[in-house]
Amino acid sequence: MQWFKKHPDFLRDESTRLSNDSNYKEHYQCRDNLFLSHGDILVRLDKVYRYPVLIVYLDATPFVLPAVFPLQRNLTKEEVDALAAMDIPRLYEKIKPDVHFYYQLRHQNGSGKYACWKGRI
Repeated sequence: MQWFKKHPDFLRDESTRLSNDSNYKEHYQCRDNLFLSHGDILVRLDKVYRYPVLIVYLDATPFVLPAVFPLQRNLTKEEVDALAAMDIPRLYEKIKPDVHFYYQLRHQNGSGKYACWKGRI
């Protein structure tokens, strides 16, 4: 049985929070086999930056945090609907080409910029 059938109040609360969060601009939300939210995380430094993400609520919800995938591009509503109809392993394989991987995060400052020292990496 899917988690949102066991915990409908939690689903409703999460859905409302995602829609109203001031640090997250939601584009699409879909519930089929999985509950997904796609939008932009807003980062405010010297100006506002937008980073597309896909938030996937796993089968163990509400006992585990959702998976958050940073993306290279925004997805269409049809793509989000198709992903929501999949199971977790198929979703991971389908979304992998669009995931934006960050490398060399070992020495990263709080602002997201890399800290490099001469002679050390």
